[in-house]
Amino acid sequence: MTHKELKAALNALGLTQMGASRLFSVDGRTVRKWVAGDAPIPGSVALCLNLMIHYGVRPDVAEALK
Repeated sequence: MTHKELKAALNALGLTQMGASRLFSVDGRTVRKWVAGDAPIPGSVALCLNLMIHYGVRPDVAEALK
């Protein structure tokens, strides 16, 4: 997943960068680096976001499953 694809995925899910940091249990700076293209996006994050979009899983539901 590229940083542009990440931005699109977050937008599609209505997920803010802070929301993504909570969902993936990472610091907000980490998500900012992913979005800016300054750090690689882990495959597990890309997979999770793609599955959430494909199956229509809302971020609040995903958060509750943690």
